[in-house]
Amino acid sequence: MKNFLKSLLYAIALTFVISLIFATYYLIIYGNLDVSFFQSKGALNGMSHGVMLYLANGYLASYVHKCVPDDRAWRKRLSYFIPSSILVTICIVFVINYSFQVLWEGVSFSVFLANQTPGMYILTTALALFIGLGFYAFYFYKASKNSQIQQQKQIAGHATAQFESLKNQIDPHFLFNSLNVLTGLIEENPQKAVDFTTSLSRIYRYVLEQKDKSLVPAEQEIKFALIFLNLLALRFEDALLVQVDDSNVNSEESIIPLSLQLLIENAIKHNVLSPDSKLRIHIFKKGNHLYVRNNLQIKDTLGESTGVGLKNIIDRYRLITPQEVIIHRYSEYFEVGLPLLPIESEL
Repeated sequence: MKNFLKSLLYAIALTFVISLIFATYYLIIYGNLDVSFFQSKGALNGMSHGVMLYLANGYLASYVHKCVPDDRAWRKRLSYFIPSSILVTICIVFVINYSFQVLWEGVSFSVFLANQTPGMYILTTALALFIGLGFYAFYFYKASKNSQIQQQKQIAGHATAQFESLKNQIDPHFLFNSLNVLTGLIEENPQKAVDFTTSLSRIYRYVLEQKDKSLVPAEQEIKFALIFLNLLALRFEDALLVQVDDSNVNSEESIIPLSLQLLIENAIKHNVLSPDSKLRIHIFKKGNHLYVRNNLQIKDTLGESTGVGLKNIIDRYRLITPQEVIIHRYSEYFEVGLPLLPIESEL
């Protein structure tokens, strides 16, 4: 209601301005101005035309923009708006003329029809179309500005998500645990310590290389996950069993970087690992998603999960695609499906 009253005030104001323009024109051309005209039925008729056409074309422009939300499809919008505006204008002019002449002045309908000429509609339709195109230009400008604002928000959100992702990926606890394992391996098995250090350096090199990317090839991310799992195998030995099925992963498919690492870390964090309670991690493709599945043997002392790692992945995907991350929790296992996107989806 508030928006309608606002539009009505704008319509009255614009119609009044147009009337003043015509009045000024007649004053300049003919040197006089018939003030009594503004108190006549003709003036009321003209005001009615102006107000109704303003409101009708305004709402029509808004409706067309809702039907065709893509700002780049302006030709399609115009192809809908122009003929609709002409049709709406003709109908409004006919109804207003009928109301004044037949209902108010008592003219018979046959005489009313005989007095209707194309010239009565052409000028009004042209003026209404001109004003309507002004509405179209206004909505186009407004939508363009909103689109720019959304793009800037998306860029800012992307940067924030990447920053949060990097903070989660270079986890101090992970580094601390890795250094503790390395210390033990140096004393127990120097060769394993060398292998562990090599894998650890490759992991952090990959993190630094991928931190500014939105997407990476899924095959590349799986290779990195294998390096990461190799490092974990040195740490947990027989307590961790890994199965990777990547034979049907397409070279053109991509996922967000370091997402597999985060999901593997989540599985390690939330579940018990021991030679008697082995943690099984399975990476495989199903449909257009790459899944990471692990059996459930939840730690009793874990406490309530914050879900930061998984939320980080979901938020990063939402920045670049409407496809959803799939999360399934069953009685025996937990799995997360990452959408596989074409390489060109990268921002």
